[in-house]
Amino acid sequence: MIRTTGSKLIPILVHIACILLLCFCFTPASLAADTEMQGISLKDVNNFTYRCPSAGELPDFVFKNGTFKLESASTDDPNNLTVANIINAAFGKLLPGEQQEAAVIFVYNGGGSGWFYELTVLTRRDGALKQLSCAALGDRVQVNAMEIKNNQIVLDMTTHGPDDPACCPTVRSTVRYVLDKDQLMEKQ
Repeated sequence: MIRTTGSKLIPILVHIACILLLCFCFTPASLAADTEMQGISLKDVNNFTYRCPSAGELPDFVFKNGTFKLESASTDDPNNLTVANIINAAFGKLLPGEQQEAAVIFVYNGGGSGWFYELTVLTRRDGALKQLSCAALGDRVQVNAMEIKNNQIVLDMTTHGPDDPACCPTVRSTVRYVLDKDQLMEKQ
């Protein structure tokens, strides 16, 4: 039997509460009903292996049904669990030609208090699903809406102002991304 002191138990309980919140609030069922455009489906989006350089030392995110979970070998570490969920997907044209792309947002926690939001783009090339690029949206931001319009990804977001605590962003803004040579670039 493993004995845990009260001071060690609190971070573990907080981490478990955050995981439960993520699993029940950000589920693939909350995604828009417009789920397939020219060969990319919501099933594809929810069952893909994503790689984002901004995630640092974390491994690839291998999603199954919109969820990723990885436990490290160390059971003594209260931050030994990495979780992620797909929270939004939009389908439309971002590149020249007939092909439609999928813009995908997922949120992950690699231990600790941060919840990091990533934007990425999927397309089909030679019949295979391919990830083009990834952009970090921030820690504990809010993505209120996303759409693909006029070859741009348009995000309605709430981000942190200079005096906002990490938990509570207050600055509402519209952020646009375009693809330039398969790389996501924020449009100013």
